[in-house]
Amino acid sequence: MYKKKANATIGKESSDQARKDMGKYFLQQISLRHSVGLFTKGKWMPATDVYETDCSFVITIELSGVKRNDISIVLENNRLVITGERKEIANKKLETYYQVEINYGCFERIIFLPESIEEGKIAAEYDNGFLTITIPKKIASGKTKNIQVNIA
Repeated sequence: MYKKKANATIGKESSDQARKDMGKYFLQQISLRHSVGLFTKGKWMPATDVYETDCSFVITIELSGVKRNDISIVLENNRLVITGERKEIANKKLETYYQVEINYGCFERIIFLPESIEEGKIAAEYDNGFLTITIPKKIASGKTKNIQVNIA
């Protein structure tokens, strides 16, 4: 009687493991890298943070592995369009992958901006795989703004 119970448990564990293996295989097949083209015309979208300070809007985009010269930033009709490409490593051998999450190829992010920005003062900095774009706010005419004096 004890052996039958042990065998039933082993059978259930094998079944659970098979279910986990199938789930893992399924997730590999529909990973983000493979499904990118379904929703974004073949382009991937890098992780992006957008926040506001008292005097500017700040956009931070994670672009690890992308070269600075492969990034383009264009302002058109109060839309900031960030495009570029993360190129695959050319000498990489074809291996059996167990998890695929890094996207390669062209990317695009479009950020809609308010009309009250200083278009000529937009600054971009690329450091340690993060692109940070700072967009100063336009001071409304007739509005008073205190300016802090820093002591050197």
